[in-house]
Amino acid sequence: MKLTVIYHIYSGIKSLKKSLESLFNQTKKTFEIILVDDCATNEAKEILNKFDISSKRITLIRLFENYGRSFCYNLCLEKAKGDYVYFAEAKNIFEPDFVEKIFQKINEKKFDYISFKISSSPEDNIFTEDMEINDDNILNWIVNSSLSLRNKVIRKDFLNSNKIRFVNYKNMYAVYLFQVVSMAKSAYYINKQFIKLENPKNKIEIFSYNLYDILESAFELSERITDSNIDEDTKTGFQLWLSKLCLCDFLGKMFESYQSEKVLTIAINKANEMIDKIDNGYKRNRNISLIKNHSIKEYIQNFKPSPSYVKKYMG
Repeated sequence: MKLTVIYHIYSGIKSLKKSLESLFNQTKKTFEIILVDDCATNEAKEILNKFDISSKRITLIRLFENYGRSFCYNLCLEKAKGDYVYFAEAKNIFEPDFVEKIFQKINEKKFDYISFKISSSPEDNIFTEDMEINDDNILNWIVNSSLSLRNKVIRKDFLNSNKIRFVNYKNMYAVYLFQVVSMAKSAYYINKQFIKLENPKNKIEIFSYNLYDILESAFELSERITDSNIDEDTKTGFQLWLSKLCLCDFLGKMFESYQSEKVLTIAINKANEMIDKIDNGYKRNRNISLIKNHSIKEYIQNFKPSPSYVKKYMG
């Protein structure tokens, strides 16, 4: 079997039905699905029970305690039969030809991972055409590609041979991605968006993990970059991930979760404290700043904080 989709179920009831429908209605059906019920909410279980999962290519694993996505992904990877794996959750809305297009690329060459377009926003798409990722463009790829797991399909033997696993019980996906990108010998980018995120606008987002794990992962990632055997230019590229984690990922999710000026101020201070901790030279080379960062600026504007708050943090 070429591909296994490992699908974590806990909550996400607003998008779960649509997500599962998009997964089950793929134009190509010859792939494995492992559904892991991570002690899901009753509402999520009710939605799942409405689907026919009797096919031999679909496996359901039920857990009676909530262990989190990282643990579940590691557990299911050991059971996956596919040559490649994709890690999914309830927010993922799949394009109908996702599996079909991934199969086409898998059959061309044994890439360690395949990445694809993450959104339709021009600001998220520095790369405008399909390309093989190699020594000539790897640094540009590290600096400008999305720091996300949801747009990557990864070869299972590559993960196993390099002993790449998620940090159990923690939200440290950047550490996982660092291992994947830094250890890969071959990779490919497809300039097509296969996954959309279902996230209602103007709704407070509830995350199933501690958002401060993101800052902890930045510190862990900093140590791993320093200790790695990669060349100095590549290390510098990966160090930009640290500011992306602290500013874009952590602050963005704090904004989504609380929409409170007081909490945002605390989060901004914590993010900058972490940046100082992991990179003493960051202030001297601040190429991604809170004030200039477009993503953070948009978040603040969308939540319409008071004029004094905007003046203080946006100038």
